Amino acid sequence: MIKSMTGFGRGVSDTAGGTYTVEMKSVNHRYIDISVRMPRDIFCLEDRVKKEIQKYVKRGKLDVFINFKPSVDSEKVVTADRGLAAAYITALNDMASEFGIKNNVSTSDLFRIPELFTIQQKEYTEDELWEMLVPAVDEAVEKLCDMRAREGRNIYSNFHEILDNIVGYFENIKNRAGLVPEEYRKKLTARITEVLESTSMVDPQRLAAEVAYFADKCCIDEEITRFESHIAEFRKYMDSDIEIGRKVDFLIQEMNREVNTMGSKANDSELVTNVIAIKGEIEKLREQIQNIE
Repeated sequence: MIKSMTGFGRGVSDTAGGTYTVEMKSVNHRYIDISVRMPRDIFCLEDRVKKEIQKYVKRGKLDVFINFKPSVDSEKVVTADRGLAAAYITALNDMASEFGIKNNVSTSDLFRIPELFTIQQKEYTEDELWEMLVPAVDEAVEKLCDMRAREGRNIYSNFHEILDNIVGYFENIKNRAGLVPEEYRKKLTARITEVLESTSMVDPQRLAAEVAYFADKCCIDEEITRFESHIAEFRKYMDSDIEIGRKVDFLIQEMNREVNTMGSKANDSELVTNVIAIKGEIEKLREQIQNIE
C-alpha cells in the first residue's frame, strides 16, 4: 500500500496529574528524522517517544510537540520544613520564658508562616510518566498514519493515470519503431533515383546493406523489452504491502535511462515526439515519488 510522507496527527491523554497533548506533523525526507519538543520534566521520555513512532513510521521528517497541562485537582504533596518549625517554636518558648508570658502556639499558628510549607506536584517514576504519555503518542501517530494513507491513495490513483499515459505513448513507439527502416529504405531509394534518374541503376545489394545498417543503428527492441519490464515492476510495487519509496525511485531512474536511449537512437520525428511525452510523464512520477514512504 502506498503511503504519503505528509501528514498530521493529534492525541490527548487525560491523567490524574493533568492532560498530555501530543501533536506531530511529517513531510518528505530521504530517511527517518524525528524532532521532539517536550516539557523539561519529561525529557527522560524522548527516546521512548521516538521508538514508539518508529514502530509505525519508516520514512519522513517528523516534528513532535508535547504539552502538559496540570489538573486543578491533581495530586499534590505538602511538605513541612521541620527544622525551621522547631527553630520557630524554640524561639517562641525562649521569648515566653524571658518575658513571663504564656506560649499558646498551635498548629494553625504555624500554618500562617508560608515559608514553613511547600506544595509540590506528586513526583512520578519514568515508567509511570510513560504510561500516562504513551496513549497520546499512539493516538497522534495513528491519526498521522491515517492521513498519510489517505494521501497515499490519491497518489496511487495519480500513478495509475500517469502510467496509463506512458503506456499509450509507449504503444505508439512500439508500433512506429518497426515501420521506420522500411520508410528509410523508400526515402533512400527515392533520393538515389533522383540523383541517378533511373531506378535500374540502383544497386539492390548496396541499398539493402545500407538499410540494414540503419535498422541496426536505430533498433530499440532491447530498450522496449526492458521498458515494458519496468512498467510491470512498477505496477507490482504499487499493489505491494512494503515501503516502496526507494524501490520505485530507482525504477524511475531506469525507466528514464531506457527512454533516453530510445530518443537518442530514434531517427524519426514521430518517435521523438512520443519519447518527449513519456519523459514528461516520468517527471510527474518522480515528483509524486518524492513524497511516498
